[in-house]
Amino acid sequence: MNMFKKILAVSAFGLAASSAYATPVLSFGNSGGDVAHSYNVGDTVSLDFWISGLDGTDGDGFGGLDFGGFDMNLSFNGAVTGYQNTAFSSDLDDSLFYGLDAHTTSSNSLNLSGVSLAWDFSGQASALKLFTLAFTAGQAGTSTIKLDDFILSDSWGAEFASNSYLAEITVNDKPASVPEPSSLGLLAGALALLLVRRRKAA
Repeated sequence: MNMFKKILAVSAFGLAASSAYATPVLSFGNSGGDVAHSYNVGDTVSLDFWISGLDGTDGDGFGGLDFGGFDMNLSFNGAVTGYQNTAFSSDLDDSLFYGLDAHTTSSNSLNLSGVSLAWDFSGQASALKLFTLAFTAGQAGTSTIKLDDFILSDSWGAEFASNSYLAEITVNDKPASVPEPSSLGLLAGALALLLVRRRKAA
């Protein structure tokens, strides 16, 4: 009976400890909030995606909140921001994570996933860059790049909650090109020459 009480006490301590930590945050550029950027048609849109607010762990499962796996569905306006590729961060290297995968599920959505079999994350930073997304600014308009749903887990495979934030991308038409001063000078010279020739002809 005493052993059973000890197990319950340890479990209660673990739950209390985990509830004491702040909720982690998923955001673009490690901003901790929504972001907005403007581009011109033809530009490459590059966005870093981070998780922050982790507390680390000492390997016994009670030392804090670590990050050990993810499965995310992300949506965007594919006509405005056409998906190019995903580059996973070196923080998710092969010694910790495997099965890192990013694939489109439609022209407007993307699934990203990966998991770690490591159990000691005592050296894990409190903020990690997960990946960098690259898009092509295809046409003028607005694209909201956001997580529709996601699952995050710690090194023990237990899910944990997180707040998530979006990126608002505005794509503008390319501004009309303005002739350089040297080009304007050549044009003025040509007009003057034409005017002189007309006067002579008259």
